[in-house]
Amino acid sequence: PTFIKDVKKFLSIFNNSKILWLEIIAKSNYEEIRPGVKKRIIEYNKILKDLLQDNFIPIKDKVEKVNGFNNDRIHWNKSGHQAVAEQILLKIKKINQN
Repeated sequence: PTFIKDVKKFLSIFNNSKILWLEIIAKSNYEEIRPGVKKRIIEYNKILKDLLQDNFIPIKDKVEKVNGFNNDRIHWNKSGHQAVAEQILLKIKKINQN
C-alpha cells in the first residue's frame, strides 16, 4: 500500500509532465542472495504497469540479452546501460510521433 501511495503521490506532483518509468529488474539468480526479491519485483512491476500503462518501459529481456548485469546481479554494466538507453530512446521517439 505504501508503494502505491508513493507512486500515486509522485505522479500527482508531476501531473503536467510525461513520466516514464523503467521496469524494476535484477539478474534471474539474484534470488539466491536476496530470497523473496523476485516476488517483490513482480508485485511492484505490476503496480507500476497498472498505474503508468504505456509509460512503463520493460527492460529486463533487453538487459539479459546483452548480459547487462554486473557481478552483483543488480547493477548494470556498460552493455546494460546501453540496452536501457536504447529502450528509453525508442519510447521517447514513439511519444514524439503521436
